[in-house]
Amino acid sequence: VDGPFDFVLQSDFGMAMADARRVLPDESFAKYSRIHADWPEIIAEATKQLASLRPTLLLSNITYLSITAAKCLGVPAIAFGSLNWADIFHHYCIYFPGAHKILEQMGESYADAQSFLQTVPFMPMPSIRNGRAVGPVARMGRERKLELRRCLGLADDILLVLIALRGIPTKFSFSNWPRLNGMRVLAGPGQECLHPDVIPTATLNFPFIDIIRSCDVLITKPGYGLITEAACNGTPVLLLPWEDWPETLGLKEWLSRHGRMLMLMD
Repeated sequence: VDGPFDFVLQSDFGMAMADARRVLPDESFAKYSRIHADWPEIIAEATKQLASLRPTLLLSNITYLSITAAKCLGVPAIAFGSLNWADIFHHYCIYFPGAHKILEQMGESYADAQSFLQTVPFMPMPSIRNGRAVGPVARMGRERKLELRRCLGLADDILLVLIALRGIPTKFSFSNWPRLNGMRVLAGPGQECLHPDVIPTATLNFPFIDIIRSCDVLITKPGYGLITEAACNGTPVLLLPWEDWPETLGLKEWLSRHGRMLMLMD
């Protein structure tokens, strides 16, 4: 988020994760059970927090508590995103006792939005009744390939590979990798870079989106932002598998049509 902003802590959290590609269904269901066991109190607190901000419009990406809080205040709300937590919850947690009631409350909250703007490519959303397809949404970077190599003191023919997962901290172990002749790895935020040929992007005075546009290939997981940014900036992708994530199939199909992609194997 560019510019100043206020952070207001709320109860909804998405899904509990072990790392960037491992969802924890048991832990997630336990958290949702605690939230929805006190549903009226949770909504009352979310409404109080939202009222303190005195908004005239709520744009939710993609918290459902805030949407219902906005309805309680008479504030118009728009949901916006490529996924929603109700259908993610259904995918991982529907077989737990009591899950159907939680799912019903989540769906009712999303229905409180005036519209759900679904950014292409979006996951299947059977629980959403007010959806409207838009997008895709991606930042555009500047092509700075030669400038990036000059900054790193590299020859023009050195291959630059960006590894970025975003979101959930997940560390690659580079320490046992061999020397990378003719190639350098740019490691995104949160990566441990104990290798002479691995360079943390945090040390580069380049906007991250410019690095995405200027690298030769991006290694990443299925995830909306990096997939759409790679495609729109013309960066080839080596995609790590994450077959049980509900967005994966749609992201792969969209990227195969609009970008360049090869699948990696664990």
